[in-house]
Amino acid sequence: MGGVFNRTGADPLQGGVEDIWVPPNRLAINQWKESVSPKLQPGVKWVDTLLPEQYTEDFWMPIPTWLAGLWHSENASFTGGVGKRFGESGSYLSRHDDIFGYQQDKNGGIWHLVRYPFISQTQADAGTSYFIDYAMAGSAKNPFHINLDAENIEVIVSKADQKIGKVQHRHDATSWIKIGPVVSVDDQMTINGQSLNNGTIRSQPTRIAPFKPIDKMPDGYNVKESFRRFLVNSGKSDLLPNGSTKNALK
Repeated sequence: MGGVFNRTGADPLQGGVEDIWVPPNRLAINQWKESVSPKLQPGVKWVDTLLPEQYTEDFWMPIPTWLAGLWHSENASFTGGVGKRFGESGSYLSRHDDIFGYQQDKNGGIWHLVRYPFISQTQADAGTSYFIDYAMAGSAKNPFHINLDAENIEVIVSKADQKIGKVQHRHDATSWIKIGPVVSVDDQMTINGQSLNNGTIRSQPTRIAPFKPIDKMPDGYNVKESFRRFLVNSGKSDLLPNGSTKNALK
């Protein structure tokens, strides 16, 4: 069973729901979606190789200059629940930073890099939640409205027995909207099978630093070379920054 897992010589895992084959290493996203994701069910014993390999995919998208830079969010509010006409929560702490814009083309246009799958986790008293953003996309509705979409899975693992207790599939549609001097963020989340928990997280971040090109990620990923490769392979060599070559690379 498990196809690819049999070929790796991995060990079977007693999952409570079924015996599944676990890869000895994390798999690339397409292989993971086919072979591992469907088997993430309550009762399965957890190991980290059930997560996909991180950052195997990426894409570039142009962004407006007002969005480029480092943004800080301090608080947010939540509106949700089917039939809850007045379902907005009060403001709560939601502190985080967002970076937009990694490279600039020859004409001054700013481009944003999105890498995925992205994996994060949060700790609670009884369990650990793993969040897997496994598919992402971005587009501009207009010059003042940018959309970012993510398909993700939350896997909640019990600390008591290290078994999966709950799996949630979720879609996030996040809009960054500029109205005059104010920038607002609406994150509309849809959780499969849990319509009462669907809703929108709203915040008003502040830009705390201007755009600054980033040539390399902390993990060593060569951002500058990725941008050059993207422009060449997508037929946009005329936008190459000065000093870049036009040789295409896979």
